[in-house]
Amino acid sequence: MDLAVDWTALASMLLGGALAAAAALAWSRADARTKGAAGEVETLQDRLWRLAESEERYRAIVEAQVDAFVQRDARGRITAADAGYLGLLGPAEATAGSTAAPEVVERGPVQVRHDARLVEEAIRTPAGLRWYAWVETTVAGPD
Repeated sequence: MDLAVDWTALASMLLGGALAAAAALAWSRADARTKGAAGEVETLQDRLWRLAESEERYRAIVEAQVDAFVQRDARGRITAADAGYLGLLGPAEATAGSTAAPEVVERGPVQVRHDARLVEEAIRTPAGLRWYAWVETTVAGPD
């Protein structure tokens, strides 16, 4: 019985086994990180989806309930206006940067709340006199 050991073959097998074990461990850790990253990506995608739905609902509410919308900066210049507001002033007057405002013929009661001011005004429009109820709020911005 020859008990001679081929040390080169044995070392080669041990080294191969060690490399296989190290590769399996590295694969396992990489897989765990990938699953964690995939979970974070899914969470972010869910948040983006909810944000888009929220924006869509807000836009639908505003479009359904508002006849006219205007946003002004601290100096009273128009920074944004919808088609309804453009119709009150006329497209030439209601441009970005303009301080134009509709002609108020009569003003009703003004209610002041902690977060807004509610104003009723009779405004001369191209279609005649119309009453509007405005909700004025302050929005923080660069100005």
